[in-house]
Amino acid sequence: MADEKLNRAHRMALELLEIVDGLCTKNQLKYTLASGTLIAYVNEVPFSKSVPTITVALLYPHFCKLKEELIKYCEDNDGFSLHDYTNTEQFETVDLWFVRQSRVRLGERRKKEEFYYGTRLVISPVFYAGVIQKEWEDNYKKYKLAMRVWNARAVLPKNPLRSYVKMTKRRVTANYLRKKRDIYAIDEVVKGLGANPESKYVLYFPAVLKGKKGSFDVMAQTWQNVKRTHFCGVACYVAVDSAFLVEKCFPRETIEMIVRQDKSQLLLNGCEDLRRVQLIQLELLTEFDRICRKNGLKYNISFGTLLGAVRHKGFIPWDDDIDVTMPWKDYVKLDEAIKNDLDEEKYYYRTPESEENNHLIFKHLERKGTLYTKPGRGRLKKQIGVFIDIFPMYPAAPNSFIDWFHARICRFWRTALWATIGADSEPSRVKRFYYKLIARPGNKVCYKKFLKAATFFWKEDKNLKFWIAMDRNPYKVALVDMDNYNNAIEMEFEGRSFLAPPNYEAVLYYCFGVDWKMYPPVTARKAAHNAIIEMNDLYQYDEDDVTPD
Repeated sequence: MADEKLNRAHRMALELLEIVDGLCTKNQLKYTLASGTLIAYVNEVPFSKSVPTITVALLYPHFCKLKEELIKYCEDNDGFSLHDYTNTEQFETVDLWFVRQSRVRLGERRKKEEFYYGTRLVISPVFYAGVIQKEWEDNYKKYKLAMRVWNARAVLPKNPLRSYVKMTKRRVTANYLRKKRDIYAIDEVVKGLGANPESKYVLYFPAVLKGKKGSFDVMAQTWQNVKRTHFCGVACYVAVDSAFLVEKCFPRETIEMIVRQDKSQLLLNGCEDLRRVQLIQLELLTEFDRICRKNGLKYNISFGTLLGAVRHKGFIPWDDDIDVTMPWKDYVKLDEAIKNDLDEEKYYYRTPESEENNHLIFKHLERKGTLYTKPGRGRLKKQIGVFIDIFPMYPAAPNSFIDWFHARICRFWRTALWATIGADSEPSRVKRFYYKLIARPGNKVCYKKFLKAATFFWKEDKNLKFWIAMDRNPYKVALVDMDNYNNAIEMEFEGRSFLAPPNYEAVLYYCFGVDWKMYPPVTARKAAHNAIIEMNDLYQYDEDDVTPD
């Protein structure tokens, strides 16, 4: 599987594999490629078309020995670190991350988060689980429940009634699991599983996480029976029965996702490029803030950006966008302010009115000379560059009774506008027909109809409405309180000061639920956008230098 078209992140991942292979060979530890790496190996997916994270797995006694060796290696070699639940904040996983430090520097206050931008090799333990099937089943149930507890997060509150009812089962389950957090402390679970004696049956983290009971057929011997091979030119070990492991441990959708070639460049390029995207977005936010302050326009940093400011004093390390909100009356005035004050050599202001085939009801401030877009948006007059989202907060109806009718009208025209482009991607034939039917007036007409409905109560300025998320447009909650803008406070974000809501904790509670202070599950800590990226030389690294701040 030699592959010559490798970026820096892929090369660093292979370097980590060489180190781990050397330590395992020296100490006679048996390991195999695992998880997505094993799936890619079995299906001959080029490493350049895979996320630059390599995973290996070992039986637990060998896992513990390898951890000891890697601790020594990190102590003796600069630029490497080791992370698990014992030394890293909110890291509830049995996996071990061996990390090659990136060139990203966040400063002393956030130094503990720098490893998220590095290249990692994931090491998974395989636990012994019994000599008879009943023992395996008991361990499987306990282990699976423990992982569900670690990954459980409160369901978002105050959805519309239909969604609230629909989410009842999930909400009840989440609350049940959250109450067991103290009982299933990760150190106690690992200690218990690690104490199991050598046995025929085993438990493997990804298989249990996916509820893949076929892993019952994968015995300890399967993980120990390995052969010498090469992965992208690097000598390593892989299970002799690799195809059998993949079939028994991973559901079909996981295999298809790994095999699929159209992966996000943001993930393929590694987290150093993610940081470059963040720095461009920070530049855009700084320019937006400058224009707003100069022209007396109100705004708030919002959603994930607000969460990052409160919880991390900057970007959430795996976040890939910036969100701001503005009251409607200021949002309208922004056009003129941008026209007079924007540095048009560097920046582009995208609005629904500025081009054909724009199905958005909000605006972008974008960096010229970049590309940051989803596949399939070729119909736009100008391709989307690295951007920040500027969301309007529309005037709300005077009471909740009128709001109920108002919401249905606005949702219809918002859906019709989205359907002018989005209908093509809808898999359901019936829904696709409906979307194409309501989209017939075209995006310009649909946008005008939506705008007329959304701003019908333009004289109202006490309460606001957020129409971007169709399933969650709240009435009179913290997120849409006009006080957020009339009495905005200064808040630090990446060492700079931006405007934020004074009741930010209540806003975050509404947006992310009662668990907003908690990080998402470890497996979810990755960039979300499926992005095609071009940044030219903006915030480029020197080979031996770090990213500029």
